[in-house]
Amino acid sequence: MISQIYIDKAKKIREDFLRISSTLTVEQTKLNSIYSNFMTYKTDLESIKNNITKESNPEKIQRDIFEKLTKLEIEGNNLSKIISPLNDQIEKLREQEEAVYQAIKSQYPELTDNDIIKELSEHIKK
Repeated sequence: MISQIYIDKAKKIREDFLRISSTLTVEQTKLNSIYSNFMTYKTDLESIKNNITKESNPEKIQRDIFEKLTKLEIEGNNLSKIISPLNDQIEKLREQEEAVYQAIKSQYPELTDNDIIKELSEHIKK
C-alpha cells in the first residue's frame, strides 16, 4: 500500500540506525575506560582533599589538583569525540524519520500511525 520509495527510505534509516548502534557497541570499551578513568580521578581528588593538613604544601596541592583536573578535561574531550558524532548522526536520522513520516501521512491521510508502523515493519524486517 505504501509506495516503495518510502519503504526504501525507512529501510535506509533503519540500516543507518543499526550501523550507529553497532559503532556505539564497538566504542563501549573506550567509553568504559573513560568512565573508569573518571572514577579514578574522582578518588584521587577525594584523597587529596582528605589528606590536607595544616602542614600541607599549598603549591603541591594546587599542582596535584590541577594535574587531575587536566586529565579529567582530556577524558571529557575524548568522551565528546566519541559521543558527539553519534548524537549528531542519530539526530539526522530522527529528522529523516520525521520527514518520511510526514510524507507518508500527506500522501496517505487515511492511514493511522499503527497502519504505517505495521506496514513499514513488515518490509523492514525482511
